[in-house]
Amino acid sequence: MEMHRRLETIKLLLLAAFLVPRTSSYGLRPEPPEFIAQCKRRLDLKCGNDINIYLFGRGTPFPDSCCRNLVRPGLPCHEAVITKHLLGKPKGFVRKILKKSEQLWRHCVSYSTTK
Repeated sequence: MEMHRRLETIKLLLLAAFLVPRTSSYGLRPEPPEFIAQCKRRLDLKCGNDINIYLFGRGTPFPDSCCRNLVRPGLPCHEAVITKHLLGKPKGFVRKILKKSEQLWRHCVSYSTTK
């Protein structure tokens, strides 16, 4: 059952990536690919997947157990990876994801400092 849900989520994310019309980047400035790759290496794969599912999926709760893993590489890494995924997406979609990203970051910083 869990595997089926994950496959459905992956299908949804892939479908969204192809169906969302491409527009300008709305002032988002990408970091160099080397920096983004370095940031991704510092993030646990499972937590990276959980971040993607939380931000780009539909209402999937983010596990607090990944918060330290998200915060450890730092805000510049978090913003660089999110920006890379948002380049060329519609303005409304970008705003929605940036808002969720900021909320997630604040939550994880708070959680990581209290636990």
